[in-house]
Amino acid sequence: MNEVRLTNEIKQIVDVPNVKKLIDNGTIGGTEFAADNRRALVITPETALQVSEILDLAQREGLSVVPAGNLSWVDAGNRVTDVDLILSTRRMAKMIRHEPADLVATAEAGITLERFSTPTRRTWTMAAGRSSR
Repeated sequence: MNEVRLTNEIKQIVDVPNVKKLIDNGTIGGTEFAADNRRALVITPETALQVSEILDLAQREGLSVVPAGNLSWVDAGNRVTDVDLILSTRRMAKMIRHEPADLVATAEAGITLERFSTPTRRTWTMAAGRSSR
């Protein structure tokens, strides 16, 4: 694996500011990474297509990937070891569809609960027979 070529290829997929080396920080969301993980790249794609391209590249190159959501709880009960790519969905935070009459909402993987509940709170509260005031 050519690290420079790989990094450049990832930067072409998600743009330069959305790729960082973990060594620049060493800690993400309270998770302290061991020195052997510090060469990992932290990647924040904006679309599902970018995630797909990153995962295809990781599979071709034999790289390990840790899904990291909003980067707030990366180890989630498991000690992160021997990681090549840390994939955050924090930029994928849009509400895609909200159908109040059907009580159905579709959102991207990185949406926070607070952001998700803002447009749905009134509808779902009323459906449950409670006032939203």
